[in-house]
Amino acid sequence: MLGVHEVEPAPTTGDEPAGQQVVARALRYAYNEGHDVLRGIDLAPAQRSQSGGGGSERAGKSTLALLLAGVYVPRAGRPPSGESMRT
Repeated sequence: MLGVHEVEPAPTTGDEPAGQQVVARALRYAYNEGHDVLRGIDLAPAQRSQSGGGGSERAGKSTLALLLAGVYVPRAGRPPSGESMRT
């Protein structure tokens, strides 16, 4: 992603879940059939790392966040929960 810089890790409180990681593979999403807005998204940040994303309006930032949160169901791929989705 353009414009992303390394930042210092946030202070930890010791309350973070152990062994939890956000991993997504080959995510695809379309609001309308045949018009993917996200295609082939892979995400596997290192634990305790910080990431940022930027882009122009309508680039898919909010859609990706909603997919990762489980609000949207991807059209294909493996969401962070690890469950295979429809293809």
